[in-house]
Amino acid sequence: MPSQELKEKPKTERSHEAVALIDHSEVTEDVSRLAAAILATAKSLRRSGKIYQTLDMYFKLVEDFPSTKEASLAKEQLFSMAGELEARGKTYMAMGIYHRLENPNRMMASGRPGYLLSPMGRSSGTPLLGKIVGSIL
Repeated sequence: MPSQELKEKPKTERSHEAVALIDHSEVTEDVSRLAAAILATAKSLRRSGKIYQTLDMYFKLVEDFPSTKEASLAKEQLFSMAGELEARGKTYMAMGIYHRLENPNRMMASGRPGYLLSPMGRSSGTPLLGKIVGSIL
């Protein structure tokens, strides 16, 4: 229950004080733990050979947690995966990864990222391009 002193202040001032009461070190710690968990999941998915799910997790780190060390590691892994895909002749998929890394904040009208390619258009990328890539995989 708010104290009488806080109730007597204007609403905007109360809001600023409430925000100031948040322990930002706890929030930062929670973000770090979440990013570490996502990175661990991505590594596990990659070991299992689940390419599309791995890409989703790595891009989540790069786009949603850009200032974390996990995002830097994810970016390195994405470049590595793109290189491996390119070497295996999956050039269009590699190009999709490179393009999304260059434009991490590009969003589609749906509010979802615009460049992750997956088979049959089940991606956040354009369905037609996903179908094309899916047909050559």
